[in-house]
Order: sequence, then C-alpha cells, then structure tokens
Amino acid sequence: MSLVRGTRAEIRKLFSSWMAPGIVIGGLGFVLVSVIPLLALDGTEVGIEAGVDLTDPENVQILLGSATAANLFIVLLGVVMMTTEFRHGTITSMLLGEPRRVLAMVAKLCGGVVAGLLSALLITAVVFAIVVPVLAIKGIDATLSDGQTWRIVVGGIGALTLWCPIGVALGAFIRNQIAAILIAIGWFLVAENVLVVLFPDLGRFLLTGASAAIGSTGDTQLLSWWGGALVMLAYVGVLGVAAAFTLRRDIK
Repeated sequence: MSLVRGTRAEIRKLFSSWMAPGIVIGGLGFVLVSVIPLLALDGTEVGIEAGVDLTDPENVQILLGSATAANLFIVLLGVVMMTTEFRHGTITSMLLGEPRRVLAMVAKLCGGVVAGLLSALLITAVVFAIVVPVLAIKGIDATLSDGQTWRIVVGGIGALTLWCPIGVALGAFIRNQIAAILIAIGWFLVAENVLVVLFPDLGRFLLTGASAAIGSTGDTQLLSWWGGALVMLAYVGVLGVAAAFTLRRDIK
C-alpha cells in the first residue's frame, strides 16, 4: 500500500463512527462558547466592566484566530484515531494491508495531519462566518485587510493542525484508549501548568507555549511565530519517529 493510499484510508476511517466527528464538533462548540459571549457583551455595560472592547483591532484579530482554543480536542482526535485501532482490534487488518509497520505509522501520522487541517479549517470557517457579519452589523472593522490578521489566523490553523499527529503518536505509545485520553488531558491541563509555575522560562518550549506562539500577536513572553513552529515540528518529528518504532512491538 502506498503512503497516499494509506493516508486516504485513514481519513475514510474518521467517518466510520461518531466519535471522531463528535470530538471535532465538541471542539467547535468549545470555541463558540468563548466567541459568542464576547460578541454579545461588546458595547454593553457588562462588557465594558469586563474589559471587552472589539474596537481594538488586536482584540478582533485574537477573536478571529480563536480556533486554537480547540487544541485539546484536536489532540484527543489524534489519540482516538490511533487507539481505536487497538481497542477494536482493527490494528491487525491495518497491518495486513501494510505489513511494513513504520510505513503504516507514517500513513497514520499523515492522516492525523490531514484530519487536523480539515478540523482547523472547519472551526476557523465557522468562527469567521459568525464573527465577520456580527462585526459588520456593529460597524466594527474586521481587520481583514491587515496582514497581521491573516498571519494570526493562518498560524493558528497550522498550530491546530499539528496537535492531531501529536495525539496519534501518543496513542501509539499508550494503546489503552481511556488511559491515553486521561493522560493527554492531565498533561495539557495540569502538568504543563505546573511546569510553567515551577520553571517559567520553560513554558515557551512546551507544546502549549509553542502552539500559542505560532498564532500570537507578538507576546514577548512567547517564542517568535517561526520559533514556535520549529518547536512544534520538532515535537511532531521526535514523537512521530518514536511512535513508528513503538508500533514495531508485538500486537496482542
């Protein structure tokens, strides 16, 4: 099986059950829960007291790039893509179709990249479909002619895309689906925050910090956007190679 055919097969599997689409929809819902209240509160007394001000172009840019808030959901999408193979025993048929296990893992990672990209594009498109018309009604410039806006949006799409293959690699290490999901949630919601508190300078090199840097507005506490991209790609590369060799273990 070629790498292209293997990647296509991985994408088709995403639509064979409700779980993967459900995770993406959950990520979209999570983003909208933060976006819609900001749009509703802008210009109101409550919004002013809370510091909501969409007349500031930087705030509008952050709002348009808010799809990155779904990063945990996208890493869980990758985890599910991989661990489902072990949970339902379909890993055997997958490896019969492509007995070269390293190539099978590469195809799974490529499928994760495509799944992450499609998810990021979908969430971003929905955010634009809601935010841009509402801003137009309010008479607020959506800053679509500003190159900085598109750098933030495109950077956010790229960062969100890379979370999925990271989840795939994690799922190859931790084959139990429930355990892998709990570890992913624990790491990104608890462990990284603890590490940042204990070692503040380390935060920018962790996954969440690097991801935030790619779609940032120039926060001096983060890496540059290209520095964040390099760190994210390094994580994907190292974890992907390790996962490819992990798959060479005996399958039970």
